[in-house]
Amino acid sequence: KVPVWTNQRPLKSRRDGLGAASFEISSDEAVVIAIAGSDGQTLTASVEKCHVVQAANGTVSLGSWVDLPDLQRKRGNLAAVVDPLAERGRAEAPPVYAIGGYLDAVEVSRQVEVLDWEQDAWINV
Repeated sequence: KVPVWTNQRPLKSRRDGLGAASFEISSDEAVVIAIAGSDGQTLTASVEKCHVVQAANGTVSLGSWVDLPDLQRKRGNLAAVVDPLAERGRAEAPPVYAIGGYLDAVEVSRQVEVLDWEQDAWINV
């Protein structure tokens, strides 16, 4: 069967050059995270997440986007990854890393931050 793209809930903020990560909560639920990027004019440090749910008939829908803590610095064109060593199917959310990116039109970041869910903050690694 060929997948079909459908419109879903828009992000709270316009974003270009963002980092994105996702992780599974259960066999029919996951979380998608949109990290920083640009609104087309300025870089942002804001982060949003939403839940993705798959119904029994296979239909996928996004929940509402909610704010997460901001990164320590505004960045664009960054990479994002969920900790590949985190245990799948665990009750708490796995660590999410924001890696590198542009700090402005010239300066490139070497910074790596991890989202600490317990402290509700991004921590330098």
